[in-house]
Amino acid sequence: VLSASINLFGQIPFPSGTKILCLGDSRVEGSETYDSYRYELWKDLIDCEWSFDLVGNETDPITYPLYQNNIFDANHQGIGGITTYDVLSELPYVLAETGIVDIVLICIGGNDALNEGSSSIPDALENISSIIELLQSNNPQVLILIEQIAPGLNSMMTSDLIEALYNLNTGIEQLAENQTTITSNVIPVD
Repeated sequence: VLSASINLFGQIPFPSGTKILCLGDSRVEGSETYDSYRYELWKDLIDCEWSFDLVGNETDPITYPLYQNNIFDANHQGIGGITTYDVLSELPYVLAETGIVDIVLICIGGNDALNEGSSSIPDALENISSIIELLQSNNPQVLILIEQIAPGLNSMMTSDLIEALYNLNTGIEQLAENQTTITSNVIPVD
């Protein structure tokens, strides 16, 4: 868990009221039948006594239980079915409304692979690279954590989808290495 007092890989410590943007597709959004990771993350951050604000233009349609007498901060930018192109197209509007964000958790690329297979991955990686550039122009000190996509159910994993996810995840590692700056870390998360 991140802490305001940790100097992560040369990253400056995060201030009180750190803005965290959870950005991506259905794994970020969650649904009435499965929870997003955001609720458990929020509870962990509460336990760390960290002053933070989850931001985004979307909110959850369901109510989560109180935790330590706190109401869940349900803001996020997760939209089921969204592709990397969709995220890139919408991100300038999101940032205009949310302002400068300090930490971004990105979970995208899986829908590109599901929709078009391995042929979509070069464009998806180019879009992700542009998303990172946009986030770094919004805040040159932003910390970006980007998910490497886990495989789906065995019944859906064709040889083309296996290749697509391998190429996507390998590309994400390379993007993270290439786009990390002195002040902005881009970290792939397996």
